[in-house]
Amino acid sequence: MSPPETELAFAKEREIPLAFRRWIPLTVTTPVFPNDTLARLWSLSNGADEQFSNAHYIVHRRKFTDGDDRVAMIYLSIRTVENDARHDWREFQRIKNELAGPDWWGVEVYPDEADLHDTANQFHLWCFPERPKVYLCGLNVTGDFGFSGREVMTPEQIANDEETGGKARQRPFRDDLVWKDTA
Repeated sequence: MSPPETELAFAKEREIPLAFRRWIPLTVTTPVFPNDTLARLWSLSNGADEQFSNAHYIVHRRKFTDGDDRVAMIYLSIRTVENDARHDWREFQRIKNELAGPDWWGVEVYPDEADLHDTANQFHLWCFPERPKVYLCGLNVTGDFGFSGREVMTPEQIANDEETGGKARQRPFRDDLVWKDTA
């Protein structure tokens, strides 16, 4: 589909109530700006920024390269098409997989108040090709960031889990959000 056809398809899909709207892979779309200032800022990025969207989200992606022109980090700025504050971990994981890669690590930051950026219902992921390392100053502790190994449990598995006594809750998995390479 050409970009205008894609955007028309997304608009039609958005008429469907959110609970029934299927996931459509993100595709490149053209930014629409309310004034020339933002358009000029976009053009100053020299093509480093790209915009992707589907019937759920609009995502801006910027790639940062190292001295050897390898992509060292990808920044994703994510908002819903409704401009609401929905923050669904599985959907963000899918976005990270599609725009950075399933083998990349995405980090969402909750900074100290002095560095807080909260200007819109927009969320930010910083993605790295390798697992980030952690160094705790003064404690001489170094280690990997995050969990190691995959552990995913269905609601049925949790209901029978002895460790939680079946008291934990997990919503059902939507097939359209499961990354097929590892499902």
